[in-house]
Amino acid sequence: MRFASLALIFFASAHVVACGGKSVADEFNNDAAAADSGATGGDSSTTNPDDGVLEGGPLDTAPVDAPKPTAATCTKFVGGICNSKTEECCKVAGFPWDKDACNAGLDYYCNALVDEVALGRATYHESYLEACVRGWEESLTRCAISELDSAKYQIPCAQLFNGVIELGKPCKGNRYAECKAPAGNFGAYCDVRPGMKEGLCRAYGFVGKGEGCNYTGTTVRYCDTGLYCDITSPTSVCRDAKKLGESCFGADDYSCGIGFHCDATNKCAALSPEGATCMRNEECASYECTGGKCTKGTDPVVSSWMCNGTM
Repeated sequence: MRFASLALIFFASAHVVACGGKSVADEFNNDAAAADSGATGGDSSTTNPDDGVLEGGPLDTAPVDAPKPTAATCTKFVGGICNSKTEECCKVAGFPWDKDACNAGLDYYCNALVDEVALGRATYHESYLEACVRGWEESLTRCAISELDSAKYQIPCAQLFNGVIELGKPCKGNRYAECKAPAGNFGAYCDVRPGMKEGLCRAYGFVGKGEGCNYTGTTVRYCDTGLYCDITSPTSVCRDAKKLGESCFGADDYSCGIGFHCDATNKCAALSPEGATCMRNEECASYECTGGKCTKGTDPVVSSWMCNGTM
């Protein structure tokens, strides 16, 4: 299984929206243009690809009486991210550190999300603010994390500023908050395939023991750490994963759980790190085996844009 499509860390690159290819400045300008032209109440036939209105009809919008961010929202968000932990991760990643640039960039980004709420293109749920900040703080204690962990840490942030386009509906992948994540332990994203200008809204989440799991459809449910999705039962459910060294039944047996695989000796083994010899993607921590070697399995939590404001 892969988590590459779930690259929801806000600053994994200089582009905020993973699928859209728009920079922070580009998207902020698009928001401003949309606001000036009355994007929340204008002509439904508008087809400008950057104004947040889908071709053929108006964008779904949030209820007018939905909760709104307060002045303290961005202060707390920025304070939880631009700190000594971030500085250390920037140094580990080889990026110069500029706290003022970090504060300015994060404040700019957070207020752009606030603007999305004001435009009716996102909803705000303050109860997730603490969890969103904690997720960042936890990731910053490690500096480099796997796609699985990054996806999990970003779920509270996706719930904090949640999109309004329903799952399965068309999306552009060029906005901060676009698709509507289901309530609970779920995030959402616009699944735009390479070369396409439009995609569909999908959701993902992590479920516990005994809960239903699936890898297809508009909502994907991954089993959490220490579990695996038992697809052999009448209804696919999450069960306890086998222990390291226990017997398994071949390369396509995923009963060893996330972070492990069934090796050539039919025993549960840990996934291999970057540079290790491999034959199949499923042997590697990155789930990518290229030229007989495992590629990098973790990514920096920070980027140069986050560390010092440079692209």
